[in-house]
Amino acid sequence: MRQTWFTRLLFTASLLAFVLILTGSYLRLSDAGLAFPDFPGCNGLLFASNTAEAADSGRTYDAVQVWSAMFHRYLAVVFSLLVVSLVFLAERMKNGPRFFWQLRLVLLLTLLQGGLGYLTISMLLHPAV
Repeated sequence: MRQTWFTRLLFTASLLAFVLILTGSYLRLSDAGLAFPDFPGCNGLLFASNTAEAADSGRTYDAVQVWSAMFHRYLAVVFSLLVVSLVFLAERMKNGPRFFWQLRLVLLLTLLQGGLGYLTISMLLHPAV
């Protein structure tokens, strides 16, 4: 039973990772990475409004950019929770999966990527980040 859930979670996390990469690419190409400067939420709200103004330049972002940035961030949180769940399940399985150390590496890389995402927003896309 656990093996089935584990496989389903693994497939779901893989699919979410792919969608996360696509939405991250869209954010970069549409220059919407700084559509709102805080997290969670957008300017103190749980969900974004239809427009947002950048803190650094006063630039206004349209609704598609704001909602895609919000979608990307919340999707990243869901993906991170799935990775943590996978590591937790792998530890609890009696005959744990052979790729347990790879899951820990994915967790480490997920946390690192989340930290870089946070630094990117908080430092307003500083080139060093």
